[in-house]
Amino acid sequence: MTLSQSKQKHLNERRNKRLEREKSILTSATDLFVQKGYEHSTTKEIAAKANCAEGLLFKYFQGKANLLTKLLENGIYRASKDLLTIPKNTGSLEITLLDIMRWSIDIFWNERKTFQIYYAQYLQGEINLSTYNCYEHFTNKRKEIFLNIVVNGVTENRHSIEIYENIFIAINSFALYSCAFHPSNNIQTKEYIHEKGQEFINILCKGLNHS
Repeated sequence: MTLSQSKQKHLNERRNKRLEREKSILTSATDLFVQKGYEHSTTKEIAAKANCAEGLLFKYFQGKANLLTKLLENGIYRASKDLLTIPKNTGSLEITLLDIMRWSIDIFWNERKTFQIYYAQYLQGEINLSTYNCYEHFTNKRKEIFLNIVVNGVTENRHSIEIYENIFIAINSFALYSCAFHPSNNIQTKEYIHEKGQEFINILCKGLNHS
């Protein structure tokens, strides 16, 4: 191994070690913010849970506020990648909405801790503009995908754009609340939420059929 190769290997090892430590700090912060809330979680507790020095947290994230921003935006980014698993349209409104409900639940379930923390901070007016814009982009992209599927693909039981937009809000709210806010979300499973989501869509479609 040449001197240059040895130096590069050392740099790679240092970078990987830092990434592992950052991930550990982010994971620990996520768990504590969910359990105790952002305000009641200290950098000392986060560092202890991550098994690292408190100074390392400040070195990597400059403090708890920046740590929160990084945590939320990373989580929203991961959720955005799940948007690539777009449901297929069947032509039937009810089956299409069932697929979209499952898709929405999967996205929120995978990042349920992120969204729980986000909305806890949002309701207190403690979300910075960068994170807010990140979440809005995520939501608008989901809405765009939803409307594209139902407007351009559904051939049975068609409705107006306004109704479809309200359906999106209903599905989004159900999936988000069930995964991130339901008081028993720590004991209920994703399969259980899928079952309730199917019931929700069945009731919704019955209402649409009679409107």
